[in-house]
Amino acid sequence: MGNIKKNGKQQPKVKEPIHLRCKPLANGNQSIFLDIYNNGQRYKEYLKLYIVPERTPIDKNSNRQTLELAKTIQAQRIVEMQTAAHGLQPKNNRKANILLTEYIQFVGKEKATDSTRRSYNTLLIYVKEFAPKATLKDVDKKFLEQFIDYLKTAKGQKTATLANNAQIAYLKKMKAVIRKAVTSDILPRNPFDVVDNDKKPKPTTTEIPYLTLDEVKRLNDTPCTSDIKAAYLFACYTGLRFSDIKALNWSQIRKTGNETMLIYKQKKTQKQEYLTLAAPAIEILNNQPHRPDTELVFALWTNENTNKHLRRFATSAGLDGDKVTFHTARHTCATLLLSLEVPIETVSKVLGHSEIRTTQIYAKVLAEQVKEGIHRLDNIFDNH
Repeated sequence: MGNIKKNGKQQPKVKEPIHLRCKPLANGNQSIFLDIYNNGQRYKEYLKLYIVPERTPIDKNSNRQTLELAKTIQAQRIVEMQTAAHGLQPKNNRKANILLTEYIQFVGKEKATDSTRRSYNTLLIYVKEFAPKATLKDVDKKFLEQFIDYLKTAKGQKTATLANNAQIAYLKKMKAVIRKAVTSDILPRNPFDVVDNDKKPKPTTTEIPYLTLDEVKRLNDTPCTSDIKAAYLFACYTGLRFSDIKALNWSQIRKTGNETMLIYKQKKTQKQEYLTLAAPAIEILNNQPHRPDTELVFALWTNENTNKHLRRFATSAGLDGDKVTFHTARHTCATLLLSLEVPIETVSKVLGHSEIRTTQIYAKVLAEQVKEGIHRLDNIFDNH
């Protein structure tokens, strides 16, 4: 179909603002995305649609249907862009008038664990201070860049200003909120996609607190009248989070042949996990009063109260109680396994990580320890 002619002259072809493109993946598939150019800015929207290698007629037909769906989404995005350019309101735009603070509350309440919900509540505090009357439709590139600048100077809960990693954590939560609005068809696209990476805070290496094997033994040899000692050491041997330890009941402990297994669903990820227990973990269970299957294995308070009593217990064992929280047990499990030369892939599975790069941070910690230890040889002859 040729270009429309006017007064005998051929009109220039109109440039499409959105193009369909594909990104090759390591598994041979191609990820379809929209290459969008709008208001002088270019950004990508990945559709989570994939073209597979065409080995069979079924593959070919599947790819055809996938491309048709991608083209439909492309056409919809073009209509949305043109609608906005002409000052018209899309049908669902009324939902975008909801206050950002209210939507953060809504998203936070959906989360599975108390700690995750608390993190959204903390984000809410900062957003209320930054822009209490902002609506979802106000969240654009400029808004986010100003919010990033605000976080750089915002007061932390325990520090004068928020650490870089804290800023990153709150931006990650904000991004999840906006992503939810996009997937719920409240917003047409995620403005985070066009925020310049140079403006975002960069992660800094922080110390990961954990216990050495000697410190674990000292806790084991120190008496404790509550379930805190047993629960904490059980976490050291299993890598379970506090939320999963607190919710653990006897029905999740199964014996299969000579092995004892823990079958549970992670509170944080909702993933079903199967974990074979080591002898020290089994011994802890054997020493616990056995209750009906529906009863909890450990009697614990809230995370805050548990940490309060845990610090006292650690201090009584001669450790620095201020540095011991329940989550250090998870770090301890990871570093102990890696120091015993357990493959990192196995450690990742034990901890229930969805990506191995999350586990690699513990390997870096051990590498830094080795480097620090070897440098103790630097000056051994200085006094001779």
